[in-house]
Amino acid sequence: MEKIDKKLVKKRFSRGLPTYARTASIQPEMARELLAGLLRITGNNRYPRILEIGAGSGILTDLLEKQLVRDKLVLLDIVPECAKYHLRRPDAEFVAGDAETVELNGPYDLILSNAAFQWFHDVHSFFPKLRKNLCPGGILAFTTFGPENLRELRELTGNALPYRTLGELTALLRDPGGFEVLAVSEKIEVVPFKDPLSILRHMKQTGVSAPVRKQPLWTRGRLTRFEREYRSRFSSADGTVHLTYHPITVIAKGK
Repeated sequence: MEKIDKKLVKKRFSRGLPTYARTASIQPEMARELLAGLLRITGNNRYPRILEIGAGSGILTDLLEKQLVRDKLVLLDIVPECAKYHLRRPDAEFVAGDAETVELNGPYDLILSNAAFQWFHDVHSFFPKLRKNLCPGGILAFTTFGPENLRELRELTGNALPYRTLGELTALLRDPGGFEVLAVSEKIEVVPFKDPLSILRHMKQTGVSAPVRKQPLWTRGRLTRFEREYRSRFSSADGTVHLTYHPITVIAKGK
């Protein structure tokens, strides 16, 4: 798998912060389904110490504040500028850093993450790290994206994150992760856009384009070819074009 450029991830998400919350279409739905699944599967809404990885501008954080009871909330994100979105949250601490490399300072009763794990280099090592930072019987609940995610852009540009399948994720959670997988789900969401250039604006405003290889500049000629090929291959009957998302939800318990 190609190496993800974490510096570029940080730069793009920092640039997209002001527009992320109003532009992201799938991530809020993923956050709602994650918390609904957590409450349904565990039957528990009280977790004294909670860690959220990839807190961003607070899409998931806003929901967990309303639905979960806690004493302490730690919010971690690789983009330091995210701190300003969490200044007034009670009993919350924001930490800037890369979750793969910083100390997580557990144990926690619950670790949550929405649409972040696809950016990590090595979940093979990261899942055991999460397990070590959970209390006995603690819960890990996260969403991420599967291999069909943004497949149209991958086919046209050759640029894609090294997405893992649901089967690969659950296998890594069990061994070497040390988790019992309680519930999983995945689905395909096809989102319509007015035109191909709207898709490129959407990617820029959310900061989610895949920084795994150096791409040529978007010259006028390249934009024209991209728009023509996208319409030719991925148009709908109503004249719109579509973009595929492949959200995955996992809820697991530390053994």
